[in-house]
Amino acid sequence: MVIIIKRKLLIIILLIVGWTRAQNDGRIYDILIVGAGISGLAAADNLIDSGKDILVLEARDRIGGRIWSHLWNGVIIEEGANWIHTSDGNPITEFAEKHGFTTYETPLNSMVAYLNGKEIDNDEYDYLVKEFWSYIIANQEKGQDESLANTISNFKLKKSFQFDEKIVINYLANSEISNEYGADLTNLSRDYFDIGEDYGDGELVLPNGLQQLTDVLKDEVDIRLNHIVTKIEYQDGRVIVYANNKKFHAKKVLVTVPLGVLKSGDIEFIPPLPTSKQNAISELGMGL
Repeated sequence: MVIIIKRKLLIIILLIVGWTRAQNDGRIYDILIVGAGISGLAAADNLIDSGKDILVLEARDRIGGRIWSHLWNGVIIEEGANWIHTSDGNPITEFAEKHGFTTYETPLNSMVAYLNGKEIDNDEYDYLVKEFWSYIIANQEKGQDESLANTISNFKLKKSFQFDEKIVINYLANSEISNEYGADLTNLSRDYFDIGEDYGDGELVLPNGLQQLTDVLKDEVDIRLNHIVTKIEYQDGRVIVYANNKKFHAKKVLVTVPLGVLKSGDIEFIPPLPTSKQNAISELGMGL
């Protein structure tokens, strides 16, 4: 009787071990992509056109990442990205036009600003905007570099602005720089914060949702939703990606997850990423 019980226990233990061991799906993909945002999907679309065998793993229960269009009372509400910025010459604009998506250009001078419940005169607002940017541009690369916070603080001190005007300037600093670049003004360089090159002018919205972009890109792409990647291991010239108690094998892996996910350390890399890349992940601010 004791022997039978032990044998049953052994069978149960073996079954449990079998269930908890990471399972191999039996394939070796050319490239495995982590993340089904627009970067991951665009890469997958391009690689499939090049004849590569691709698999995309996405942690959420939907694709799109920051692109998340929601239908509410017959109206599309963007819960993530809203615009195609610098739309002239932008490849996303070309993609939208190619697929016949309806677009609408947002006039840059269409904003109405209020202060203390009263509408600000357009001429006064435009004057402050011009003074604000002229001062920053005029001081770039003059002497030792400094944070934009210092530059803007000096701007408010040197100009005899009234209290209400300073409130508008604070708004400009936050809305046009800090929010735009995803970083605090103290962490942005006066000389280099805008060093990147844009395309052209124009601010486009897609009335029927930016998700149209990702809906097209996902066609013919093998995407596994609700697959949370926890470990990426380099082994014998190949890559093993662990997700949902499964092992996925590939010749290469492309990681397109947000910077915040990399900062969290939720994905373990074996061997660890080079020190230079770890430092970059640690020191970069969101949006940079």
